[in-house]
Amino acid sequence: MKLSSLVVAVVGFAWFPSNALSKPGTPGSTQDPSRCANQLSKDTDHAFLTSSFFSLLAFPPFHPLEHTESISSSNVDAFAPSHLEMDYFVDFETQTTFGTVTHHLTVLEADTTTVFMDVWDAVEVSKAEYWVDPSANASTAVGRQGLLADEPLEVAFNISTPNSNTGKAVGINVPAMLDGTNFYLRLTYRSLPETTALSWMTPEQTAGKEKPFVYSLCQLNFCRDWAPMMDTPSQKITYNASITAPNGYVVSMSGNETGRVAYNETWTTTTFECALKIPSYQIALVVGDLEMVDLGGRIKVFAEKPYIEAAAAEFEDLPGILAEAEAYLTPYIWGNYSIMVMPPSFPWGGMEHINANLVSHTLITGDKSMLSTAIHEITHSWFGNDVGCKNWNHFWINEGMNVFMERKILGSYYGEEFAKIDYSTGNTSMYYDDMVGHYGLNNTYSSLFPDIGDDDPENSFSGVPYEKGSQFMYYIESFLGQQAMQTMLRAYIRQFTQQAIDQEEFQQWYYGWLEQTFPENATKLIELSLWDTWVFEPGLGPVQIDVATTALEDADALALEYIELNTTSSPLSFSDYNEFYPKQQLAFIQKLANSEGVTVNLVEYVDNDLAITESSNPSVKTEWYILGIKVGYDAVLDPAYVWLGEQGRTAYCTPIYRALIDSGRCDLAAEWFQDYRASYNTYVVGGVTRALEACKEGATMEEEPVTPEEEEELEVLTEEAENNDPSDEAPSSAVARNLGGILLGSLAVLALA
Repeated sequence: MKLSSLVVAVVGFAWFPSNALSKPGTPGSTQDPSRCANQLSKDTDHAFLTSSFFSLLAFPPFHPLEHTESISSSNVDAFAPSHLEMDYFVDFETQTTFGTVTHHLTVLEADTTTVFMDVWDAVEVSKAEYWVDPSANASTAVGRQGLLADEPLEVAFNISTPNSNTGKAVGINVPAMLDGTNFYLRLTYRSLPETTALSWMTPEQTAGKEKPFVYSLCQLNFCRDWAPMMDTPSQKITYNASITAPNGYVVSMSGNETGRVAYNETWTTTTFECALKIPSYQIALVVGDLEMVDLGGRIKVFAEKPYIEAAAAEFEDLPGILAEAEAYLTPYIWGNYSIMVMPPSFPWGGMEHINANLVSHTLITGDKSMLSTAIHEITHSWFGNDVGCKNWNHFWINEGMNVFMERKILGSYYGEEFAKIDYSTGNTSMYYDDMVGHYGLNNTYSSLFPDIGDDDPENSFSGVPYEKGSQFMYYIESFLGQQAMQTMLRAYIRQFTQQAIDQEEFQQWYYGWLEQTFPENATKLIELSLWDTWVFEPGLGPVQIDVATTALEDADALALEYIELNTTSSPLSFSDYNEFYPKQQLAFIQKLANSEGVTVNLVEYVDNDLAITESSNPSVKTEWYILGIKVGYDAVLDPAYVWLGEQGRTAYCTPIYRALIDSGRCDLAAEWFQDYRASYNTYVVGGVTRALEACKEGATMEEEPVTPEEEEELEVLTEEAENNDPSDEAPSSAVARNLGGILLGSLAVLALA
């Protein structure tokens, strides 16, 4: 350690206010955390400036090493995290969390003297402390005892911005250490109200309308905007936490609760432990006015009072579904399972935190028609939570594998046809909304291996890893057979449990599994898998999967008959629509939306017959409002406006605003957004804001220029999609056409022989 750095550390420590070194309202004190939060903020402001000033005197500004990940500034090649201790307060009055995070680290590269971690604009670091336990590092401490502290020693740090798309880096100066040294870094921090990781809601923004509420969403890379973290999915850690919050709230985290004690008369400290390894984006916090219903079979439902009874009824099948997933895969390793219904502004259908699965209230429909999302979060317990992707370029390893498993359970529990129509409607949305409508068919973001580089990974987030990834797994099952596929998935989980992997590791293991399981046919099966084509080629997969169902045919046929009759009369079987289950109704609307000859008069005629504008299903009415807006059917405007204010789910809000913008109604979109912006989560605010900015510039989205070759391919693909013949192969790969059905049929027999 440089002498100048050591002097700075000591001086900085002396300048740090004594009342900021411990929690406000320490035992025996009369201080109340709510009254001292503002004082602590002032103290940490002073400490932040003091520490930063002295660190700059010690050495030039830090910059992360070149070998760090593009999505993270953490130098995980030099220091490996293993455990995290969180000790913080939740203060609704100031909408802040403040306290400490202590990282347990191991040296991987000797003599590296800067530890880099991720932060963002809403995190203020006021102090960094380092220490090592010599008794636990006797061999590595030899010859370096003079540089190793066995009790917390304040050290200098610096904040830099190596990539503004992925936040900032905090560089902490530590002494030179040998490989294998285990040490600790404790950072005192505060998260500001504008954090993207925490959603602070006033009572008016909740369903109960009585108390404030806060929840966290760290995926993809927002945990760094809550506290200093090595915020990358490549690093899995265990953690424990101590959270002090006002009395009268349910406090939950993604772990098992281990205790609850009174902090003082008005505040309570709740402790948690997660003994199994998870990535940082899985760390979650919920503090709100929640009630609980125990469904049995390890599953509990939490929701605000207006939702709890309906939520318990909606999710009553989850204990059986969890048992079904275990029977197909491997034992559930996470202990209990809690599903928590969030307030209306929650931006996603669900988020698969360990033992704190957050879901949208839009899943509560009364008919269990949205239960597939709840199943999706359950199956994440294996795909994503246990075995996960190493970085967001490989996101399909989480989501594509999981959607395949979700639909496997869906088919087992509710019928194969139900799962197949889910594939069909999902594929239609991916093709028209993400590939054709957003990125372009030849864009890397339309592949299973998006080249994110230094871009914000949020820009690569779409339905592609979900839908194309699940289709890839469905295709593999089509020639392996269901029994072999189940065997492969079980072996995959056992092989990579508690690990973060990339697609190359998965690919090489899969090839090895084929060689071991089918030694005589492995070469042909590897060729048939078309792995590189599925993963790296943008656009639709090389082989169109067969998901033909009577239900889908009936929905398409009804839509085409309406188009053919063109308002002259109604189809004889038009009332059958009312007997369609919601996914069929969605397929019917999609067929109308993606067909020629659909006019405002036809949409009005269909609505008069079927009253789709009055639908209560969230997916159905959202799709219908979008179609109505696009063709100029103004009868959907009022209900669409109301719907945008009743919920804040990204999948429902952003497409409606985009439809308004695409239809030349930018002013109306801006007006509606202004009305509801305060109630939306940062994800929705960001998405709609970007769309409106593009609108002002005369473009609704950023797309790569379409080449004549792309236009020709698009015409062919669109024609095939409209014909919707699952037996046809998509012409996006000559390899698929050459293999055709000969290999598919013969090798399916060989694989099972």
